[in-house]
Amino acid sequence: MTDEHLDELMRQCADATPLKRLNVTEQSEVFAWLLDGHMERTGKPLQRPRPHAVPVAYANDGQPIYKPGTDFSPTSTVSMPAQAAKV
Repeated sequence: MTDEHLDELMRQCADATPLKRLNVTEQSEVFAWLLDGHMERTGKPLQRPRPHAVPVAYANDGQPIYKPGTDFSPTSTVSMPAQAAKV
């Protein structure tokens, strides 16, 4: 089972710090060490960027046509799973 919240937290920290120089396995080790008594996760929901919606066709006047129900929001929310929270 993957922890999407921790993955997104690592991605956001790596983009803003020298952690981006490390590969994913090394980043996981750094976060495991930090979470082992040096840092605590608050469970704050994180915003993950999502890919732009892609049109399936174009109208005669050049306007894009999207599938019904296409989500145009720029981000998706990633919440921390209950089992990851310290009690």
